[in-house]
Amino acid sequence: SELLNSLPGLTIYGVGSYARGEASIHSDLDLFFVCREDKKNFKRPNETKYLLFGKLIEMVKNKGYPEFSNDCQFLELLHTPDILEHLGGPADDQMNYFTARMLLLLESTCIYGDVEYEAIKKDMIHSYFQDFPRHENDFLPIFLLNDICRYWKTLLLNYENRRRELRLKYDKNAESSPEIREGFERERIKNKVRNFKLKHSRLMTCFASIAILACCSGTVTEDYVIEVTNLTPRKRLQEVIDRIPTLRESGQKLLSGYSWFLEKTALETNVLEALFINEKTQSEMDRKATEFGEAMFDLLICLDKETSFPLLRYLVI
Repeated sequence: SELLNSLPGLTIYGVGSYARGEASIHSDLDLFFVCREDKKNFKRPNETKYLLFGKLIEMVKNKGYPEFSNDCQFLELLHTPDILEHLGGPADDQMNYFTARMLLLLESTCIYGDVEYEAIKKDMIHSYFQDFPRHENDFLPIFLLNDICRYWKTLLLNYENRRRELRLKYDKNAESSPEIREGFERERIKNKVRNFKLKHSRLMTCFASIAILACCSGTVTEDYVIEVTNLTPRKRLQEVIDRIPTLRESGQKLLSGYSWFLEKTALETNVLEALFINEKTQSEMDRKATEFGEAMFDLLICLDKETSFPLLRYLVI
């Protein structure tokens, strides 16, 4: 508590399956720490940060909570002024500002600092509305739409990069011991599971958000986007279906396919991975993932026809 109080303007938010309300006992713990205060206003920000994270890691271990993902790689204290200053610039990616911002808006839940959490969300959303005063009656959130599309494409590229690195390691060590080759094979299967999740939960997070932005009646306002961020991705999709009845068929396919996906990801890790080792079950998993993507595409096509928002035009060009 004393450490937290030494960081005024701090919020801690959870992302991923916990934020989406989909966590199982096998889910990792993913947290972001963002401070609304400028880093320059702190005397010893790094010392405080490391003390905080050390206490947090110790508590997680002692309580038996799920470990932080990627060996605590993403435990970092970010500051709102830095995130806003570098939006769209090189540091946006390099300093993890982009991911922190996107996950805050697309799938987050507040763990600590409710007031700061809401204020930081408003700050982030406002940055996408710089042109609103000139388009109060017909504003389209193209800047935000582009950032969500960029996030989706970044996820795809990150996956391909991981595959490439694994292939390079395998080629380099092709004559290594059986134990090393088995290790590469395990990593290959884990990558298949990542791809499976990418094609379901990540796809749902990005495109359910795009869909609900596109089906807003009238001009899109900051308040509307704030309301959208308070919904989970599945609730965003359900809201879209409720507003536009002609989307019900493709929407129900998506919700049904997503429920099936959650059943699979709730399995023990070794059981889930085994589905990608067996050729027959892997083919079934791949087929269902393809069908899920096709259903989302069908929904976006129909949405483009049913609303005044030129969605496909801005998704493509």
